[in-house]
Amino acid sequence: MDTFDSSDLMSAQAKHNASGVVVYRYEKQGVGKTGKTWHRKGLMLMDNTGAMKIEGWANDWNVQYDLVSEGDVVAFENLGLDAWATDVRGDYTKQSRLQILVRKDESTA
Repeated sequence: MDTFDSSDLMSAQAKHNASGVVVYRYEKQGVGKTGKTWHRKGLMLMDNTGAMKIEGWANDWNVQYDLVSEGDVVAFENLGLDAWATDVRGDYTKQSRLQILVRKDESTA
């Protein structure tokens, strides 16, 4: 009898943690088709395995986002994963958290 691997859909990891160095931050905003304004924030995170964009609605980010600078080492908790083509993107939601671990100016002092 052949055996095969199976997994429970409910056991899949829904949220992920990530850490790395901030390469750059960005903000996008505009007006949708319905006339409602929208505002998103994000950053590019890099570690020794590669780089990944992390993005979410502006009002979901905690105050640490405004304190982050390029070169800071940060950690994210509870990110959703979103893929488009070959790019994997972290989805920052109200349940996600950003923490600055090492400030660039502290690490070079």
